[in-house]
Amino acid sequence: MKKASFFPILCFCAVAAFSQKPKEDYFGFKKDGTPENDVSKAAYFLQRVMENDTTIICRYYQAEGPLIRWETFYDTTLQIPNGRFAWYNKKGDLDSTGYCYRGKKDRTWIYGYDKKGKPLLTEKYQKGILLQRINYKTRKVFANGIETDLQDPVITQEKTGAMTLVNDKPATYVAGGIPGWMDYLANSIQTPARFIGIAGPNSEGRVGVEFYISTNGKTNDLFIYHSTEWSVDMEAMRVIRNSPPWNPALKAGVLVTYPQKQMLTFVVKP
Repeated sequence: MKKASFFPILCFCAVAAFSQKPKEDYFGFKKDGTPENDVSKAAYFLQRVMENDTTIICRYYQAEGPLIRWETFYDTTLQIPNGRFAWYNKKGDLDSTGYCYRGKKDRTWIYGYDKKGKPLLTEKYQKGILLQRINYKTRKVFANGIETDLQDPVITQEKTGAMTLVNDKPATYVAGGIPGWMDYLANSIQTPARFIGIAGPNSEGRVGVEFYISTNGKTNDLFIYHSTEWSVDMEAMRVIRNSPPWNPALKAGVLVTYPQKQMLTFVVKP
């Protein structure tokens, strides 16, 4: 799994504004999971977003707090898991996550993180077939029906030709690199009125967004890895989703998708 790069944390002061995406529905629930028609009394709520005909994202939020879980489905009846799934702790930190493909586990699944943000247990799937399981606590690897000890990677120093160095490039923001990216965020983002009312004066909320730069230079596959509250989460994703173009990354001279992470801090003044 490719390691994501990180950008500096940005802070934004409160401005009472927020815009919603189309094709969204909201459903309130009581603590026992039964429906609650009065949203002001709901313990948590579901934001259901129809990204397209085959991608329906369900985000469950605490009424005035962070994400509880994130689910993605192929169908409008929400019966076929297809895409990102994630679970969060009470502080809004990502606890576990993985992908499904048409109802089957796929790609890499991560179960738990240590204090340094490193996975505790990972599994790799290919459309429902378990390929590998690594338990970082017991330092055991299970693959091909056999359990072995986890081996530390062997680090070797090899001579690298100049052409290889030239042809490996990270994704870069077209309009001025990192300083330009910081300017774009600072000039585009607004602190939602909902968060201002919930958090109150002299407060702040941090939102962490993971995203990818595609081979055509666009941001996609956005995901919250640290949640604070629905309105600021959505505002952070809105701005990153609407990003101007990037120069895509190169690997050995070939265009590749490139992971990024951005932490944003929303500040409510006195």
